[in-house]
Amino acid sequence: MPSFVTALLTWFDENARPLPWRLDPTPYHVWLSEILLQQTRITAVLPAYQRFLATYPTIEDLADGDDATLMKLWEGMGYYSRARNLKKASQVVLESGGFPHTAEDLQKLPGIGPYTAGAIAAIAFNQPAVAVDGNVTRIVSRLLGRTLSRDDTAGLLKPWIPDGQSGAFVQAWMELGEIVCLPHGTPHCGQCPLRSHCKALKTNRIEAFPAKTLRPTRPVIPMTVFHLTSKEGRIALRQRPAKGLLAGLWEYPNCPEALTAAQAKKWLEGQGFSVRDLAAEPPTRHLFTHREWQMTNFRANASPELPAFIWVTPDELAERYALPTAFRKCK
Repeated sequence: MPSFVTALLTWFDENARPLPWRLDPTPYHVWLSEILLQQTRITAVLPAYQRFLATYPTIEDLADGDDATLMKLWEGMGYYSRARNLKKASQVVLESGGFPHTAEDLQKLPGIGPYTAGAIAAIAFNQPAVAVDGNVTRIVSRLLGRTLSRDDTAGLLKPWIPDGQSGAFVQAWMELGEIVCLPHGTPHCGQCPLRSHCKALKTNRIEAFPAKTLRPTRPVIPMTVFHLTSKEGRIALRQRPAKGLLAGLWEYPNCPEALTAAQAKKWLEGQGFSVRDLAAEPPTRHLFTHREWQMTNFRANASPELPAFIWVTPDELAERYALPTAFRKCK
């Protein structure tokens, strides 16, 4: 085992944050935390994790839960397919008699890829597995002073796994990438346990890793979104299609164009609404992985209550209906 691995494990033992899934690393807790942490900041994950376990304290509760409650619970977290796969996987786990222990078998569960499988296998079952994401690849690239792929990094890490310490090994690399060996412009090299071994630091090439790549341009999709309220104070919603982006979630009435006020009024009347007091609201935008919505927003009083929509009270909207962040920006 390289000496820097010993230094890393000692550092982790002294500096690891007391995250709730670390304090009680059952397979259910580790799995849930890893799914929540995909594409989501830890500051958002911590309260979401506690809310989730308050509703679904066991995997049996999750497997038996209804979809509407699950989607509402996931509101604001994005990538809603993660929640659907959690429920599917929970049912598979219970039907098969428990969680698989190896990374290979864990990848057979819905929504679990190589990184998540490795993390669960190592942390929950202390199996000799690695979990390699962009953070870990960045650290090892800097350490060795050369650009590595994730597969390259995984191949290098596997022989370094110390016997009986797989969970600490995996989490130490994660922690270092999250709080010390940060991306461009912000690494805290003076606090790094690997600094005496780091070739990028020794050659003043920290900024060279990871190598910069051009991100593809997201297509921009214009939309006009309507926050419509009935005379009783109810809000118009409709459910999105069962497949595709934000599948099955709820949304405000909208159309895929940027409309002027006159066009907006005409569009609403064409949908069967009688509109009063139409007023423009500030525009909003929302970034998805592969697209950007630019939203023109209007607020109005409207009637009648059309069959294509449901009308809910503000309390019902807050408690029961999963409204994606993109539309919550339009309030």
